[in-house]
Amino acid sequence: MNSINPKVEQNDWQTCEPGTLGRLAKQYRAGRQRRSFIRAGSAMAVLLICGAATLMVSKSIEQAAQVDFGGISCDVVMANGDAFRNGQIDPELRVQMIEHVRLCPHCKSMQAIIAEPTVSGLNRWLAVSSKPAFFQFTLLSR
Repeated sequence: MNSINPKVEQNDWQTCEPGTLGRLAKQYRAGRQRRSFIRAGSAMAVLLICGAATLMVSKSIEQAAQVDFGGISCDVVMANGDAFRNGQIDPELRVQMIEHVRLCPHCKSMQAIIAEPTVSGLNRWLAVSSKPAFFQFTLLSR
């Protein structure tokens, strides 16, 4: 009687052909390698998908920031910020920039940066402007 399995007798065991255990070990190692490769590949695929999703979200946020308020985009406001502060900008673009900063949630934070030069620059522009008094009052009251 076999001590592990009492129902199986010792003489029921058959001898293995030469190389059988080596072949079984090789199959076991190949299965482990395959599972390891699949796990690593799955992890890489998840990371790739997360990276792609992050890139897509960041691009959509960037594009959302480029919404036209006041007829110009955030890029135009950023590119002309120094000229705006120095009063060296086209009057029409100045009005568009003021309107953009007033309406755009992304650029509202810039309003504090350009607020003081805006008032002085706007006053200089209004002094030489041929716009009606109502339009001048409306801009100053904002």
